Amino acid sequence: MRTEKKVPPRIWLMMSVAIVGLLIFLPYYLFGGRLFLGGDDTRIFYAYPREVMQSLAIFSWNTISSLSSYTPNHHFFPFLFALSGLEMLIPSKTVLFYFTFSLPLILGFIYFQKFVLQIIKDEYYSALVAALLYVLSPVTIFSQLLYFLSPAWLIALFPIYAYYYVKFLRDGRTRDIIWIVFWAILFSFANLGVPWLGGLFLPFVPAIIFLLIRDRQAILPYLWRSFIFGISLAASQLFWVIPFVISLMYRGDLGLAARVTDAAATFAATVNGTATGNVIYPLLTFYHKQLISDLNLPFQGVFTSYYDYILPLSIVFIGVLFIGLTRYKQVFQKKQESVYLAFVIAFLAALYFFTVNIGILKDVFILFGHVPGFGIFRNFTDKFALGYIFIYASLLYLSLYIVKKVSRFYFISLFSMAFLVVLNAVPIKPIINSPLWTTKDVYRTLYLPQEYLSFVYDISANISPAGNIFSLPQNIASYSIISEDNQKHIYAGVSPVKFFSGVNDLSGSGSYPPQIAEEIERAVMTRNYEELLIVLRKINVTHVMVTNNIPESVQKSYMYNSKYFVYQDQQLIEALTDGEVITSAEGNYILYRLKDAPTIITSPAEISFTRVSPIQYKVSVNNLSSVQPLVFAETFHPGWGLYPSEYTNNGGAATLFSELKYAFSRPLTTLSHQAFAPHGNVWLLDPKEIKNLNSKYYQGNSDGSVSADFTLYFRPQIYFYFGLIITVVSIITVFVYLSKRKP
Repeated sequence: MRTEKKVPPRIWLMMSVAIVGLLIFLPYYLFGGRLFLGGDDTRIFYAYPREVMQSLAIFSWNTISSLSSYTPNHHFFPFLFALSGLEMLIPSKTVLFYFTFSLPLILGFIYFQKFVLQIIKDEYYSALVAALLYVLSPVTIFSQLLYFLSPAWLIALFPIYAYYYVKFLRDGRTRDIIWIVFWAILFSFANLGVPWLGGLFLPFVPAIIFLLIRDRQAILPYLWRSFIFGISLAASQLFWVIPFVISLMYRGDLGLAARVTDAAATFAATVNGTATGNVIYPLLTFYHKQLISDLNLPFQGVFTSYYDYILPLSIVFIGVLFIGLTRYKQVFQKKQESVYLAFVIAFLAALYFFTVNIGILKDVFILFGHVPGFGIFRNFTDKFALGYIFIYASLLYLSLYIVKKVSRFYFISLFSMAFLVVLNAVPIKPIINSPLWTTKDVYRTLYLPQEYLSFVYDISANISPAGNIFSLPQNIASYSIISEDNQKHIYAGVSPVKFFSGVNDLSGSGSYPPQIAEEIERAVMTRNYEELLIVLRKINVTHVMVTNNIPESVQKSYMYNSKYFVYQDQQLIEALTDGEVITSAEGNYILYRLKDAPTIITSPAEISFTRVSPIQYKVSVNNLSSVQPLVFAETFHPGWGLYPSEYTNNGGAATLFSELKYAFSRPLTTLSHQAFAPHGNVWLLDPKEIKNLNSKYYQGNSDGSVSADFTLYFRPQIYFYFGLIITVVSIITVFVYLSKRKP
């Protein structure tokens, strides 16, 4: 006989719908109609997904706003594709951005409840309060919503992964795997946040060990389903993981590898500099006040004017936790008790990792820095924050259930916790919509000025994407500053020039490898403009862009080196340029042509070339009679190869699918491919070597010279296609296996 499904309480359902509505409204309250753009990862694609997708697309090996580091960005593609489709339904940039800002909070709120209700069913109101704590606690606000970079989407993914994992363990249904694959692919760009994912997983390691020791026989039957779940999740990400890993295996690609090495080298210093908090604030669901004070962040006044006064009220959370810890044996049977204790152990580990500054345990954490890869957790207050509050909220849900069973104060505890969650979230607006770091009255929200948009669209229409733009004034990062007319609201973040124009710009010291950055800065400050022009030509700079409306308070902020800034004047502009190309309507943005601007491919030989895509060029060489260099002024990478093409006299373009042949083709002049001065690539074209090819690849001339066509191709692109194929095949294999299983 089939049991009827229990209908959730109507009031709980109405309250959940109301909270979802408030979360949808939240960005309208926070930002007042302006866009919350900028940041290291840039949030601009939430409002302009099609523009960003056209720039990144599948040829996403070039770091935006810097010289190429060849770290792929394919993990952005699924979300950009979906968001571009949504843009057709929501043409308003503001509405589109606000929806994407609310979406991880809404999904996190819904799926957190679904997750904890899988552990203990029917505790709907406790689940609602715990979910609200998870998405709106000060820990979540300070660690994720304040900057709203890619890891903010883990607010949604943590409970999504947890819910479908528990569901699959319990039921083993194929549809749970289908759903987890869907969400994992859609938000694949958040999965690159390995440190934050580790911040959730690491605290559970001792909990898993505890379960294996305490109740091995009960755990073993679930290991195969755990394996299937893990394989499915991993397979769904291979389309970007394979090219990402391959990019790190190439010599010459020092992007991420260098950052990981640097993280390990600076681990102890960073930990000692930030381990200034204590366990009290996290237990009260607050972020570390002392760290915010030490960093002199502009919103530290929120503590002194508000949080310090209401802080004692949050003792309620500790009270509920205490009752759970002391009375759990009266409520739970053995299996439930094991689950509860596993969450307790995970919570204690998360509290330690999030706090670190616990006597001798800080030294133990520093010792972990010698473990390969652990250096990614040097910014522990950030990396473990979301995992901590996820585990704490889950444990409080279980503790509320215990309170309900053993105490008459359940409803008082429940309403007190709900009231405190709301009370603690009251300052969310001054925290998130706060001034730009060391400024006091310049905010990080704006309407992108039409003057700027028209200017960059003019760049797109008139400038070849094969060159780079040198942006002035240069800052200490690779940021672009875009100001509203009142100069009280700005965009400060990864330069969006390439998103709108397809042309990459170099906007600050972070845009270059250290050696080149030092050369540029030294040449500017000594006014050695000839040396500066040589450096700029080597890195394929063809134009200079000048921004004239950067607010004075921003000029004096942390983003600009004052000693370097004063030399970036009209004298510098006149020395580098030989005429204006584009001027914006109000004159706030001007694009100049660099003196004797280079082309991206040069040779003493007679050549012509066509840019097919950012990773493919067609090159024709005519009347080659002696060995000549071919210089390609893109960042050196051994993955660039010069491949013979069938001679057509016009260098026909290849299709996307024909690129797969380069996986099995041998490039021409492999041994002669070298770094050039030291940024670019150079090959030696030898007519004798060309004549050794099949005759269809060249044309012999009467004077003994040869003419030939070549394809200049970035071979690592192939691994993206292979990763995509392996992802599809792997997922289909898992689905077929699950569908063929016996019940």
